[in-house]
Amino acid sequence: RVGHIHLQIGDIKEAEHFYHTILGFDIMAQLPSALFVSAGGYHHQIGLNTWQSLGAKPTPPTSVGLQAYVIAIPTTEGLSEVKDRLVSHNVPFEEQEGLIRVNDPWSNQILLQVQPNPPI
Repeated sequence: RVGHIHLQIGDIKEAEHFYHTILGFDIMAQLPSALFVSAGGYHHQIGLNTWQSLGAKPTPPTSVGLQAYVIAIPTTEGLSEVKDRLVSHNVPFEEQEGLIRVNDPWSNQILLQVQPNPPI
């Protein structure tokens, strides 16, 4: 279990739309070059910044870097709510039982997984 991660992104407003509006994270802090989002009141689980990546486009599949990360969602209903937002915003994703695989606008792969009691 990781306390938080930081991701390089190309645009703060686009990150806000994806991580806040679509995935449903709360905005904990926002700067011109960084966005910090969270669930459950934690200071931030995901930090997104343009410090070295302003204007970055999606990375090609052959790039070196983070392969994927998991966002644990405690209920099937919660996963269904996120799925509904992905559909309503025309975001492509793959679905298996209890799991949604989706890429953010910069090709960071996210596994949205039902985990009622995530491991510590």
